[in-house]
Amino acid sequence: MRVIIRRKRRDSDWAELPERQWARGAALAFQASAAVSFAVCVWRWCVDLGFLGGSAAAADSTLLERWQIWLALAAALQLGASIFFRYSKSVRDSEAGARALLRSRLNRPAA
Repeated sequence: MRVIIRRKRRDSDWAELPERQWARGAALAFQASAAVSFAVCVWRWCVDLGFLGGSAAAADSTLLERWQIWLALAAALQLGASIFFRYSKSVRDSEAGARALLRSRLNRPAA
């Protein structure tokens, strides 16, 4: 004899999971930071090419004044954002997979 207690979970319950909210918030923060880093990268690249005036030789005094660093930082932040977005969706997908497995076990004939 099997006794299974089911609790119906609505989509509103899913939206209230704290893990999903934190992952989604971190992804949005990472994505915004990546956009700012890319904007700084483009600005530094334009300065180095001389589009915005000034001399490019005097502009490279520190490591953070190189456009390559900002481009790498933007790429790393965007990668982190995609990982957090994927995690926030995978929690829901794994729950749906568990429900489908439970349904398939319940619907098979008794041996």
